[in-house]
Amino acid sequence: MKRMLAVVCGLGLLCAGARAQDLSLGVFGSYWGPDTGDNAGGAGAQLRGELGPAYLELRGTYYGEIHNVLAGLETDLTAVPVDLGIGLLWAPIDEVEVYGGGGISYYFLYVNNGSVKDEVGWYGEVGAEWKFSKHVGLFGQALWRDVTGTVQNDQLENLTRNADINLDGMTFNVGLSFR
Repeated sequence: MKRMLAVVCGLGLLCAGARAQDLSLGVFGSYWGPDTGDNAGGAGAQLRGELGPAYLELRGTYYGEIHNVLAGLETDLTAVPVDLGIGLLWAPIDEVEVYGGGGISYYFLYVNNGSVKDEVGWYGEVGAEWKFSKHVGLFGQALWRDVTGTVQNDQLENLTRNADINLDGMTFNVGLSFR
């Protein structure tokens, strides 16, 4: 909780120079296809501050029960990546904004059996937003996530105690933004 609060405060300081009309809040549905485990659906929210042709963003997404078989043991992984990034905007027409960027991610990870440490990774993104009114827009994003970790299994003596997980994979978000 303390780490998440620090990330939120950090973005607030980064966006402090942005004017109020250049801030947007987005809510979205998400699909993630990590290398290890089943594909996952989730939901999240993002805060974006536009600074001329650039933007700063803070995004958090919740993915519950990513089913894995690690070291012969069925495991459900819950992942909550919190992303902090920067990118560039391009508006070919007034109603449409195209963007691309990247940043760092802090992954809060939980497993139903065993233990796992939180991890740090990175992401790259491309996206577009259609502003269909002054205060509301529809956006879509494609992200590549890169992160690995290790699950420790202390429950069964005869199984390998550690299992590597690779959560690299594509993520797709679709949602609404509010200004």
